[in-house]
Amino acid sequence: MNRRTFITSAALGSAAVSGLMPSHAADAASSFVVNLSANVPFYCQEDLVKTCGAACARMTRNGYPNPADRLLFTEAQVWPLIQSHNSTAAQDTAWLWYTDPHGLQGCLQHELNNPSGVNWVEFANTNKEELMFSVLYWMNLRRFPTPVLTQRGLHWVLIVGYETDVEPILNSTPMVELIHFLDPKAAPCPNSPLASPLIMETGSIWLWANANSPDPTQIYWGAPVGYSGTWKDQYVAIIEPPTIRGKVRVKSVNRTGSVPLSPDKAVERARQAIKERRLGDRKQYSLLSQPNVDTLPAMLVREGTADGSAKDVPYYYIVPFARPGEKKGGRSVARVCVLVNAFTGEFEGAIAFGGPVRYLSKAEALNVVASKLRTDPKDLKDASAILVFQPSEITNVRALPFWRVAVKGRTFFVDQNGKLYDRLSLGRPGN
Repeated sequence: MNRRTFITSAALGSAAVSGLMPSHAADAASSFVVNLSANVPFYCQEDLVKTCGAACARMTRNGYPNPADRLLFTEAQVWPLIQSHNSTAAQDTAWLWYTDPHGLQGCLQHELNNPSGVNWVEFANTNKEELMFSVLYWMNLRRFPTPVLTQRGLHWVLIVGYETDVEPILNSTPMVELIHFLDPKAAPCPNSPLASPLIMETGSIWLWANANSPDPTQIYWGAPVGYSGTWKDQYVAIIEPPTIRGKVRVKSVNRTGSVPLSPDKAVERARQAIKERRLGDRKQYSLLSQPNVDTLPAMLVREGTADGSAKDVPYYYIVPFARPGEKKGGRSVARVCVLVNAFTGEFEGAIAFGGPVRYLSKAEALNVVASKLRTDPKDLKDASAILVFQPSEITNVRALPFWRVAVKGRTFFVDQNGKLYDRLSLGRPGN
């Protein structure tokens, strides 16, 4: 099948972490920028449980640099092609991967009518800084989007752009300032072809790992694939074309602390980030440049579900922005969100939703649980309800956390659509 997997023995250890260097806030005017988002159409995954890989394959194939080479495939066409290339090794099939790296690489390389000269390669590397360098280097040189496996093997997303302090060329060590990507779970199906929920996260967040966290799942590339088998303890990307050696750096950040900022302070820091980073100058975030944009209340989110005090657990704020007067169900709806560190106020990322998003209130979440328990919501006055983000079957998007409600010795989870879950399941890998 002419499949190649590039693996290095360099493990990410304390030396790599201690070598992370600080930087100042990114300035778009002085950064090196690769932006392929205008070439790549957004496709949601039509089955929220299992088809993130198929959606990424569709976006990739219809986002080639030469418009004449772009082809549109349906999810129904792509899904069985991926399955035909998934690993048949017993150590992998035991986990029932929906889309494994062999499957996505094989589909892109062999099944989707590539023009001459296109070569999709599976990159697996124990060192995430080296793999990220390969992603950036080849995206700059070849201008193809890049599917990457995130959240310890749970979920595929598509990188469509980035910003670094210097151009990623041979013998350089670029500082990753921003990663731009499309997440097929970030908008519901069916979606408008013009509604593309572009997400940006700082390089520090993309590669950030909480060494003290007992949670089994880290965001993005915080930790390598956690499932035993071919890709255990490795980071994975499907890149066009072959490997190159190099490393990237990211800013060292502290995402834990004792006392979070106030919601008002979080809004202030979000507005500061919008101004400093000129987010409103970017097409997808142009709402932020409008003088009458509505700022909705900031929402404090706990990252991970494991027990622990604030000094051990990351928190961040979601600061939503809305069109004036736009409401759904009596509540304002968000079009763009800015994410900031809950303790330092540093910019962590942003998302431009493909459409209006109505956030579920605490009272509404409690009403959902009360209905489940067949009790009056007033009886839940002692219940604990907090917003939580944990990559899982419920959500893979940091801007779409769920409510964790603890009451009478039981714990429930309620997503932003008001759907209740009795338990939190990571689900099968590649979902």
